[in-house]
Amino acid sequence: MAKPAKLTANYFVTPCLNRFEPHRNKRPGNCILGDADGFSIPCAACLQPGVDGATPRFAVVLVDDGFSFRPGRAVVEQGDWVLWRHVGSSLFHTTTSGPGCAPDGVWRGALTPGAQFARVFAEPPPRTLPYFSEPDCSAGMTGDVVVTDDIRLQTGHAPGGVILTWTGGSGLYSVRRSESPAFIGPSVAVFTPNGGDAGTTFGDQAPVIAGQAHFYLVVNKF
Repeated sequence: MAKPAKLTANYFVTPCLNRFEPHRNKRPGNCILGDADGFSIPCAACLQPGVDGATPRFAVVLVDDGFSFRPGRAVVEQGDWVLWRHVGSSLFHTTTSGPGCAPDGVWRGALTPGAQFARVFAEPPPRTLPYFSEPDCSAGMTGDVVVTDDIRLQTGHAPGGVILTWTGGSGLYSVRRSESPAFIGPSVAVFTPNGGDAGTTFGDQAPVIAGQAHFYLVVNKF
């Protein structure tokens, strides 16, 4: 979703946008990448946004042998990805764009057990795109993808630490801090903004060891 703000023991690097670039998924098997009639390619070649690596970088929606998308609503910034993954063992589902169980041709991904489908959402914000599973829409298997404008993040010095401020996005946020720009591993910590989910500031006084860095990421909460 965003290039994170970086705080080292000596200096700041402050981006104007909270924007990540996708990187390669290393899981075996195949994935479907694209829009309607997306094509299957080996997952090692799929340009996807950090699958299984750093979930703040994109939105993951799971399906299984039930009749729901989890979560039912994904909230992303324009240009971010949504990845649908089938973690069940038997039922066939789809992610098919359109309202009221009627496909509109924007995207369609078949979700057999173990399969996954990824799409980048470049639609101009604000935008809500409904979708459904073709075999199961009558059972209520529907969802939405909400596209927001960019979260614009700034950093500044505060007594004993750092202060983050931001604008844009959905109005509900979550803050991540990591010792790695990939936001992978046990150093990743999740925080609520000052004043709750709707807050637009966050102060952190965690010490930064000389030679190391803290990276910060603000994402839409859903």
